[in-house]
Amino acid sequence: MARPESPAEPAAPEAAEAPESAAAEAAVAAAPGGELAALRAELKQSGDALLRARAELQNAQRRHAREREAAARYRVEPLARELLDVVDALDEAAAVQDAEPAALREGQELIRRRLAGILEQFGVAALDPAGEAFDPQLHEALATRPDAAAAPGSVLEVLRRGYRLHDRLLRPARVVVAAAAAAEPPENGAAGDP
Repeated sequence: MARPESPAEPAAPEAAEAPESAAAEAAVAAAPGGELAALRAELKQSGDALLRARAELQNAQRRHAREREAAARYRVEPLARELLDVVDALDEAAAVQDAEPAALREGQELIRRRLAGILEQFGVAALDPAGEAFDPQLHEALATRPDAAAAPGSVLEVLRRGYRLHDRLLRPARVVVAAAAAAEPPENGAAGDP
């Protein structure tokens, strides 16, 4: 059985809104024909404006997606433009047939410097950790070698330089790390022998 509402309890929100909504509908229905037509025209304009706004939003989303795709596809364009000079220089070097070895080495060095400059221009920096402490985050140890002159754990030799793009490691440097020098065995006839 349902419990009757007491006068002290508030009425449900739906019940309170129902008479207001019915009164509003009755007022619109009783309004003169011109006012009802104006409200219908305003409703139609609002609906049209909503459709236009939705269409503009969809067009903006599509345009943004196309721009993102183009940016991703062509993001290496500046680097590629710069590298074309290096490719041209390599092609010219390959076409030379009667060059002296010293001239070829000089040309190779010029091309290498140009390429290094381009990489630097785009935020790529070489890692050459010779003499530094070994860091497993930046270096890849390929071997260890005892060396009395170097501190244990320091980089003795760089086999291949590493590279960094701004603050991101592109490739670790391959290195040989110094190990503690082994203690030399005592010579025969040392002071402690009888």
